[in-house]
Amino acid sequence: MDEYKIYHLRRRPNHAHLEIGNTSEYKALRQRLNCKSFKWFLDNVAYEMAEKYPLPPANLVWGEMRNELYTDKCADTLGNQYGQRVSIGGCHGQGGNQLFRINTEGEWSVDEQCYISERDSIVARHCVQGGKWIPKGEWKYDNQTRQILSTNVNKCVATDGKVLLLETCQNNSTAQKWTWKETYIV
Repeated sequence: MDEYKIYHLRRRPNHAHLEIGNTSEYKALRQRLNCKSFKWFLDNVAYEMAEKYPLPPANLVWGEMRNELYTDKCADTLGNQYGQRVSIGGCHGQGGNQLFRINTEGEWSVDEQCYISERDSIVARHCVQGGKWIPKGEWKYDNQTRQILSTNVNKCVATDGKVLLLETCQNNSTAQKWTWKETYIV
């Protein structure tokens, strides 16, 4: 993937420490066969990919999203489908459904599931709708207050111990405070 490795790691940051072994033979074969670059492939073969799946911006925070009121609970998709709410589950440290990220453009996601505000709920949507990448700019994480703000509804992410929900922001509410633990599974 050449210089595109960084973009894969933005969507799957836990892959950064995977041991892939010695790749020198593959690199030599590519050179011997005079193979084209991954950029050439994207520009000439899969040229529609950039519009449907633009290169992701850098992650602001990522990892296990642990709540400060329910200290043994983490945000968890629990395998929920699109349109369903984000849940809370016991922190297991195994990544997967508990590896969330918020990037520098305000997108909050797990894999290709993006999270959006819907009244006082947070629901999963496919990141691509109608051939366009959505949403951008809705979420902000404040490192000092440890709150996640939806700029669409001007409310903070909280939990009741079962699901994530949106509430009026209160700096002293531990149900609205989240810490992030980068989790690498190797």
